[in-house]
Amino acid sequence: MQPFFKRLVTYWEDVGKVLRGESDAASIFPNSTDVGGARERLYIEFLRAHVSAFCTVNLGGFAFAADGSESKQIDVLVVSGSAPRYDFLNRDGKGKSFASVDGLIAAVSLKSYLDGHELADAVTNLASLPSVLPLGRRYHPMGPPLPDYDSWPLKVIYAPDGISRDTADRHLSEAIKGIPPTRWPDIIHVGGRFVTVKIGAAGGRTRDGMTFAPNSFFSQIASPDVWGLGLVVQRIQEIEQPMRLMLFSHGVLDSLPV
Repeated sequence: MQPFFKRLVTYWEDVGKVLRGESDAASIFPNSTDVGGARERLYIEFLRAHVSAFCTVNLGGFAFAADGSESKQIDVLVVSGSAPRYDFLNRDGKGKSFASVDGLIAAVSLKSYLDGHELADAVTNLASLPSVLPLGRRYHPMGPPLPDYDSWPLKVIYAPDGISRDTADRHLSEAIKGIPPTRWPDIIHVGGRFVTVKIGAAGGRTRDGMTFAPNSFFSQIASPDVWGLGLVVQRIQEIEQPMRLMLFSHGVLDSLPV
């Protein structure tokens, strides 16, 4: 392994230790005095320190669709810088906001400890996100293909501690029953324990040739913070970039009663 990649692995491991409360936040996040000890604040600080400047990361809020349907309360919303913003009550970063699901890049459900009950609650919470609009003419014709667009936004469950991978896998198979695959969580990460990743509608294959069925899950316990944290940042970037080629408006106002 090249020296840089060794340093990168160590970096993500150090970030994971901070999020688990095993290391001083100031060792990683320069604004740690603004964050305090709250897990939500630390995770938001992690996101803000790593995602594109074209994203807005908000603590708490809900997502709505053009037909007026809305999600349950979501712990963290990552919104495209190209989409309309509704943050007047969140000007100090401590209030609640809401966002159009069509401009929502990621939704994160945070738990202090992930057990079976909390996993089911997080799955149900994220499943409440409305579906995105069909792309139609809103997307630039020269833009790259968007596989699994109907599964947007990225749905993440994070906890600094929790049950084992095998136990979580069993609870997950029960929690997703009756929920469309497009509303399943995409990444489940328990710090220092495991990371579980949803496989898209086209299926998947690892570098060593292992194949995965469409709409299934892959879990691993090796270097969970390296893969879990790095993958969240990567997937947010993969959604954020093409989202810049979409058209947004406040057209939802057309549906308001007069």
